[in-house]
Amino acid sequence: MASAKKKKPGRKVHIDNLHLVKKLEPAYTEAFFDFEEVLLREPIEDEKINIIANIAIEQLQEGMAKKKKPSLIISKEKHYQTYITKMSKGQAFSQMREKLLRQNYEKMTISGIWLVFSVCILLLFFKNLLTEHYLINFSVDLIAAAIALVLAFRNYQVRWHVIAHSANKSVYLAIDIVTLVLCIIVKLLVSGNFDVSYLLLVIAYFVTKRRYRKELEEQLPS
Repeated sequence: MASAKKKKPGRKVHIDNLHLVKKLEPAYTEAFFDFEEVLLREPIEDEKINIIANIAIEQLQEGMAKKKKPSLIISKEKHYQTYITKMSKGQAFSQMREKLLRQNYEKMTISGIWLVFSVCILLLFFKNLLTEHYLINFSVDLIAAAIALVLAFRNYQVRWHVIAHSANKSVYLAIDIVTLVLCIIVKLLVSGNFDVSYLLLVIAYFVTKRRYRKELEEQLPS
């Protein structure tokens, strides 16, 4: 296994598809969390932990469908070391890595669309708040803005989990910050509700998506 720094107590690693564990039967759920506890203590990279954990989730799903005992799916031999070593390389590892990369691209795309939509609503409310000219009235506009804020926050969380492991995360973060600042400046300087700020958001979305797709293609096997 690849060398890495010793894990600190309470190590936290974002694991994709962890919500699928809730759909497993109790015995399989317990088997996963027992394994995860050991896996998180392993001195290996976060990305590799995420991949191995997802292999375990997928195998538990398949095993549950076949009524296979959890102990026969995730081997506890040598305190899970045999299973971890086996799953950290080979075809299963490569296939899961590719699957998660493609899944991240989908998350980046969908969360980006929701972010453009929600930030547009927030910018519109911001402009109307300054001019005191609301689309309907203050209360209704405020409710719409609050919903948009929640959507923006949740989708940026999804987006951040994707770009946090990218070598170019500072570039994506810079694009987001510059775009938002420019949009606010436009809202302050340009009269009327509809202006170039919405176009800036759309351009930033496509620039980010294209850059991430290029990065993804470099990581996927040819």
